[in-house]
Amino acid sequence: MSVREKAKIIMPIAAERDSAQRAHDLVAERQYASKLRFDRPNRAFHLILRSGATVSIPVNAIPELAAATQAQLSKVRLISTGGALEQRELDVDLSLPGLLRDVLGFGEVQQSRAARVRSEAKTAAARLNGKKGGRPRKKTGQVA
Repeated sequence: MSVREKAKIIMPIAAERDSAQRAHDLVAERQYASKLRFDRPNRAFHLILRSGATVSIPVNAIPELAAATQAQLSKVRLISTGGALEQRELDVDLSLPGLLRDVLGFGEVQQSRAARVRSEAKTAAARLNGKKGGRPRKKTGQVA
């Protein structure tokens, strides 16, 4: 039997087509960037986000690429989903949400905001601790 005789045409059923469409729509929702450009003179990447905003990121702000050559940097590309950057030669894959969070410092802002949250429960717990003499002291010589 030849390869041609073994080949079968398989048509997806409606449920499979719907599932594939939902997967495609989900990827489109999570597409963060639509274009990437490397600016050689300034050693920076310019990301054009799906919203239309442009973000410039200096290469030195990306530790995984800081030591890369100009030729290697010019080969960094936006993965087709728009959610990550990759440089195959250096085996570097960077998620855009993580990269933007780290470079722009969003993670630190969220952490500091979380520490400042005030609620009735938190206030009541602080008052109760105050009545007990405040925060318990750490016991020295014990391993946590």
